[in-house]
Amino acid sequence: MNDATESSVGRADRERFRFVRGIVGRVASSGLIDSSRRAFALAFVALLFLTLHLGAVQVLAQPVREIQINEQTIMSWIFNNRQSTDRVREELEEIIQTRIDLIVAACDLTPEQRAKLELAGAGDIHRFFNEYESLRRTIRIGNVSMEEYQEINQKVQPVRQKYSAGLHSRESLFAKAVPYVLDATQQSQYAEFERGRRKRQYESMVRGTVALIENEVPLTRDQREKFLKLILAEEAPLRVDVVSYYHVYMVLYRISKIPEEQLKPIFLENEWKVMKPLINRGQAYRQVLIREGLLVE
Repeated sequence: MNDATESSVGRADRERFRFVRGIVGRVASSGLIDSSRRAFALAFVALLFLTLHLGAVQVLAQPVREIQINEQTIMSWIFNNRQSTDRVREELEEIIQTRIDLIVAACDLTPEQRAKLELAGAGDIHRFFNEYESLRRTIRIGNVSMEEYQEINQKVQPVRQKYSAGLHSRESLFAKAVPYVLDATQQSQYAEFERGRRKRQYESMVRGTVALIENEVPLTRDQREKFLKLILAEEAPLRVDVVSYYHVYMVLYRISKIPEEQLKPIFLENEWKVMKPLINRGQAYRQVLIREGLLVE
């Protein structure tokens, strides 16, 4: 510490000591402690002063804060706290098989057709991990400053968003392969199946969100049915296979787009006072959903 700092600490020490000694002195003179215990009180003063003094010195001497970055930190950022890339790869391969099984549920596939779709899905995974490894090589492992930490966090966002949104979006190899692999009849059957699946899944998302809203505003059966009917009148979004904790964001955002003159009559006046800020908050979720690649408008 320089002379000015030492002088400042010295003055602060004297003030702390006088403050603590004054408290104990007043207690001692009040008769709350007898003379035989005053030595203990003075010792307590010394201990408390030392604690305060050391605390002040530690604060003054504290270095610029640094954050440790390791392999686990990077994986946690991108893969939502998954513990290994091997497990992530397994999960992504399972997702491909699930998507192909959904196509099979809509229309029969030949072994050759299934193989082509599996190859396209594997290509998406391979391309994603190449992107991840390229990013990983640009990140320095070890202690970094807060500024560098924030820069790294921004750098990983595109890869994280791609993972959160799913690898098989409309621009993926898998999505582009489907219309080439399926014939016209299969494509029609699959499109109809997907519309029904999205509708059912979206209805489940809406009902779950309305149940959460009722923790704040309990509804009658008639109110609930009118509210659900109004929300579900709009076609299900293209993306319903979103991470579970974004379900509420998605539904609240879509509720916020419903005109107030249609929503307000469902609720009593005191209920609307609670509902309106909650619904308005849904607009703020738009940017979150876009950032995560979950909103397709």
